Amino acid sequence: MTKLLPCPFCGGENLIQSVNGGWVPRHVEIYEKYCTVCEIYCEDCGASIEGWAASDILSNLYDIAVNEAILAWNKRDGERKENE
Repeated sequence: MTKLLPCPFCGGENLIQSVNGGWVPRHVEIYEKYCTVCEIYCEDCGASIEGWAASDILSNLYDIAVNEAILAWNKRDGERKENE
């Protein structure tokens, strides 16, 4: 698993990573799908970000959601995603 970088806002390293499953975020129209959400939260300044994955089947949603959150958290200003 990719290591989390310090908080991009305060440089803090007191990070919490939580994963929840089974619900669909209200802003996403994906009915009748399984959903897994991973949140990364900085205890020092309160910054947070989510990564999520949804599918018709429960497969590797945990890994996908965690990877999305870590990629978003570790991205720094001026960097581009690989697919951009």
